[in-house]
Amino acid sequence: MELPNTVQPTPNYGYELIAFTTALLLVVFMGLIPTLVEANLKQLPFCLIGLAFVFGALLAYQHQHHGRFWAFIVAAVLMVLGF
Repeated sequence: MELPNTVQPTPNYGYELIAFTTALLLVVFMGLIPTLVEANLKQLPFCLIGLAFVFGALLAYQHQHHGRFWAFIVAAVLMVLGF
């Protein structure tokens, strides 16, 4: 017998893990490392904010906020790519 007000977990097909890993690698390898190597410190705050968005996505994923997760991932990628 199923209780009427229980929340069923959404199936996870691994898309979130792939998106998180891809965003983290983009922020680190396209944003943070080149910025530090070239000593382009004007870009550093944007890279750090992008990194914060990636970890915000991890926190949103942990709390089952999938809409916020995807919004944080998109924001991190756009910020590092220069949009």
